[in-house]
Amino acid sequence: MVIATGARGFIHYDFESSYATGASLASGEDGKRFGMQEKITSWTLNNSRINLATLNQTELEGYAYGQEQGSINVGFVLSNPWLFGAVYGAPVSVTSSAPEVHTFSNATANSTKDIRSFSTAVGLDFPTGQVTRTLKGCILRSFTIGTSIGSVVDCTADIGYSDEDAPDTSTALTAPVKPTTKFPYTFAHGTMKMYDPTTGGSGTANRIVAKIQSVNLTFNQNPDMLWGLGSHQSVEAFRKVFEVTGDFQASWVNTTLLSNVLNQVKAGTGGLYEETVADAPNHSGVELELEFSNGLAGASRRTIKITLTGVSPTEHSISGIEPVEPVFESITWQAKSAVIVAENAETAEP
Repeated sequence: MVIATGARGFIHYDFESSYATGASLASGEDGKRFGMQEKITSWTLNNSRINLATLNQTELEGYAYGQEQGSINVGFVLSNPWLFGAVYGAPVSVTSSAPEVHTFSNATANSTKDIRSFSTAVGLDFPTGQVTRTLKGCILRSFTIGTSIGSVVDCTADIGYSDEDAPDTSTALTAPVKPTTKFPYTFAHGTMKMYDPTTGGSGTANRIVAKIQSVNLTFNQNPDMLWGLGSHQSVEAFRKVFEVTGDFQASWVNTTLLSNVLNQVKAGTGGLYEETVADAPNHSGVELELEFSNGLAGASRRTIKITLTGVSPTEHSISGIEPVEPVFESITWQAKSAVIVAENAETAEP
């Protein structure tokens, strides 16, 4: 007997013009892939059942139902930048030369104040017929990027929703083809730099952190959905405090990172170098930079560069000191803001 496997399915998404109105996902060509090697790691839909007991019996008399709430987690290999649009809104694209440049930042009006919702479609070709489930009013709760030696750049999208159409069993499944530009980034394509306070003067120089072993970065919008009378499904979504956090592990070669943690105690409300370095007002403003690049130039160039400011190191730890074994230090940090600049062959957000 033939059974359904992941080889018979697909997942894609596209942004909505307004919350829960749905995007055009009639066929796979209308939506975007999250990345490469997508997988749904968990998926739940809850109707918030309310049990109704009654006097004079121990059995339930009936049920009522509250908010419809769904959650889906998608894992994938980083290959394109477009999901950042769910965090910062549509990018500002400059298409004057190849490669094209797309910038995601809070400089766009309300980009980090309002939710940019999207629709997600999941299709599966059962042996007895196909089915497509369409989730509307999706909100990206958190977006995590991470890699380590010998690995690809893995991403996790934690998505919430409250509006799902009845399953479609009549539309033929079509695998998504957007975006046309994609590249599977691995640890070997990444570099991480930190602002170097020892340079003096303008202080614009960055240094590559020694022998990075692993790095993780999470964008957490802390969103919530709003319900109103007249519907089990949410009517709007909103953002709370926006948090950018992460950690990295590197070879322990000096006391610079440890000093950053020690000095932060005296820094008050500033970031990593806002109040701890004499020439802080003169430096470039970029305190931590994580870049993934295919290393090519011109129209073939594919990069995703994440620059962070207001970085506050929270914890410094040592993996251990053992005979004839390398010693690694780990830093946990939080940033105030980030800017993502992507270079690829697309002229605009697909």
